[in-house]
Amino acid sequence: MKTELLLSVVLLTVLAALLLATGLGAVTIYEIQYTANPGAGTYPSPLFNHAVTTQGIVTASGYSGGSGYFISMLMAVSLFGIYAKAR
Repeated sequence: MKTELLLSVVLLTVLAALLLATGLGAVTIYEIQYTANPGAGTYPSPLFNHAVTTQGIVTASGYSGGSGYFISMLMAVSLFGIYAKAR
């Protein structure tokens, strides 16, 4: 558990460093997920293919044996979550 949490912190730190280098600021999970554009019926994120940084609580890691993790964020009265896959 400590190793997984440390890995998550390291990955988030690396992402934050990349974002500082590219000039992008932190975004909320809501901003990553929300779009009114239906695309091809998939409602793609407006930030698709962009490196972004966000913050939240790592609520799960190693999902289905993978190297990804879930991050959750409470905004007002809604809980938002996102799955991030380590590269």
